Amino acid sequence: MRDLRIGAVGVIVLVWAVLCPAEWTPIDFTTDGVIEDGDTFTFVHIFSEASVDMTGGFIRDGLRLNDTSTFNAYGGTLGFESYLFSQVEVLDSSVLNLYHWELPEYHLIWTQGDLAKIHVYGSDFLYEAHSSDWWLHGKWADGDPFTLMFRGPFTRPNVILHEIPEPGTILLLALGGVFLRRQSR
Repeated sequence: MRDLRIGAVGVIVLVWAVLCPAEWTPIDFTTDGVIEDGDTFTFVHIFSEASVDMTGGFIRDGLRLNDTSTFNAYGGTLGFESYLFSQVEVLDSSVLNLYHWELPEYHLIWTQGDLAKIHVYGSDFLYEAHSSDWWLHGKWADGDPFTLMFRGPFTRPNVILHEIPEPGTILLLALGGVFLRRQSR
């Protein structure tokens, strides 16, 4: 029985070490910054006019944008699939730009105030209502699928979708332009 308890404690310690590494801490940005591969934070707060680019790394619990701050997600991960819930709050006159971001199954993105904006860059957008929340399905520019979960009807007017054409479409348009130019000569 004693060996079983020691084994159970060992498993709990191992799981805790994997999900909550010692180097994970919250961080506040008051000036411009970058979150990149190898960076791990529990929660990120961005204040004032700071602009933060995320190109890699992990944010476990959530992100809060305040004042006139900007967050640009080009890569990296918010939360874990095994973590219960992650949230993104876009407040005041802040801006969230999403180009590519790995998100857990359960997350919420919401705005407070008419001036807070969320820009989503991708293609094949599809809205889906869920009670008072709504989901946005689509594909990032590289073709990876995503689902964004937005909180409440007050967030939807603050979400701006930017349709990025697929590379094949751009190539066809370019070839068409070359063909038309040759025809006109």
